[in-house]
Amino acid sequence: MDIYQKVRLKNKDKKEESDKLKLNCYHSPSPMNELCAFICAWEKKNILWSNDISGLADTKEIVLNHTLELQNRHIMRICRRYINDYAQEIKKHINMQREKSDNEDHKFNMEAVAGEFRKKLRDETGLSEKTIANYVIKVSYGSMSISKALAWSAYGDYIADNLRRNTNIKRNISIKEVPFQTEGTYEYLGKYFEFEEGDTYLQL
Repeated sequence: MDIYQKVRLKNKDKKEESDKLKLNCYHSPSPMNELCAFICAWEKKNILWSNDISGLADTKEIVLNHTLELQNRHIMRICRRYINDYAQEIKKHINMQREKSDNEDHKFNMEAVAGEFRKKLRDETGLSEKTIANYVIKVSYGSMSISKALAWSAYGDYIADNLRRNTNIKRNISIKEVPFQTEGTYEYLGKYFEFEEGDTYLQL
């Protein structure tokens, strides 16, 4: 901490970035805090999506199976109805949880309810579960206001599979402990580590 504060103090008087001394850490003198800051920055860049309509369109591109024909408006209307009904079920459950007395034992089995909705959709549409799943995903990600709960609760496996299909290159990061310090290694708690980054192609 003392070194960190001294370096910051010295840098105050230097106007040019190139003249400033390198801090002994990233955001704080704690290596663990530095690691956490890196993880948060990585997550924001690679996982978290902006909550706007353009971001939603990008999201739909990667969560949908584009090999399927999903143009039937009648099926989309059916899916929209079930998506809304499922959202109402969850809302009803939340309200019951708030209103229940200590003597009541109200449980909501989301997996069982999602299973019932899957069966009803399959029976009403006569389509394969894979096709229904992608119709539900398409409708769910067609608008910011539509609930995504049924898509993830009932068809989360299909979303994960579509993500794999639509992501051709995966950034692979490797951290390996080495016996001594060399150029390009990082020190953490008295040990030295190598950090490597490269592309890995997903096997579909």
